Amino acid sequence: FGSGTTAFNKVDVKVHDHVLSFVEGHDATCDEDGYADAYECTICNQYFEDEDGLILIGDEDAYEAWKLDGGLIPATGHVLKMVDGQEPTCTEAGYMYAYKCEHCGEYYEDEHGLILIGDEDAYNAWKLDEGKIDKLGHDIIKVDGAIATTENDGFKDAYKCNNCDQYFEDEEATKLIGDEAAYNVWKLAEGKIPAL
Repeated sequence: FGSGTTAFNKVDVKVHDHVLSFVEGHDATCDEDGYADAYECTICNQYFEDEDGLILIGDEDAYEAWKLDGGLIPATGHVLKMVDGQEPTCTEAGYMYAYKCEHCGEYYEDEHGLILIGDEDAYNAWKLDEGKIDKLGHDIIKVDGAIATTENDGFKDAYKCNNCDQYFEDEEATKLIGDEAAYNVWKLAEGKIPAL
């Protein structure tokens, strides 16, 4: 080569039509990021964002980095809705309210989705265990009856629960009379003591 002449090595560049294979992405969940679908050329092993092979991602290392950046689908986060609890009664246990995610269907004890209960089956078990509120039991007070006289009928003593406002014939609350209206009827019938 003479002065002022530069030599170049001839490099063969093999151009090919990409044969693209679909690479399924990963859907984002409430807790985990996902990444978009991509396409890999089965000839040159390069990854692309589009099915036409026009938007190059790069080799496998570039693809792995892309999944955490350009192809990232951020976690959706939980969308929690309160699920009503059930107040306990004198005779039946209740359970605390909880929260259900509208996206994933999981139940949580807290409004921030930090204390996982689990799926529907786990939630139903939770209501009978950790979320259970014990039944109240009756808080019985004696309701004095009226003594029968020669002029007026009387009525027997009864018992009233301060929690449920139900009346009973016995202190153990095993013989239900009912609410106040039923109690007033009872005083004139089963609980009546006839005038002397």
